[in-house]
Amino acid sequence: MQINIHDAKSKLSALLISVENGEEVVIARAGKPVARLVPYVKAPGGMLLGLARSSVLHIPDDAALAEMDREVEAMFAESGSVFPAISVQEPLPMPYIQPADKP
Repeated sequence: MQINIHDAKSKLSALLISVENGEEVVIARAGKPVARLVPYVKAPGGMLLGLARSSVLHIPDDAALAEMDREVEAMFAESGSVFPAISVQEPLPMPYIQPADKP
């Protein structure tokens, strides 16, 4: 069912009863749909975020992570190490320049 905003304001209670009975109501402005009234459905168990939605959260131990590192290294064996050694050089010391005396 589609209804204009003016009529929807005056018939809101009746529209909510229609929605409770399974009917979808579209509210329009100048004949163009702008909103939909649909039944409210409560999410089971409250709000769950990210990985918490899973019933089991498996975090790998150090041995499993080391095995994963070896597998990744093997995938990139032709191109060299995935985790190359990085050499860090200390910066050269800057000579101290004494400020000029003010005249």
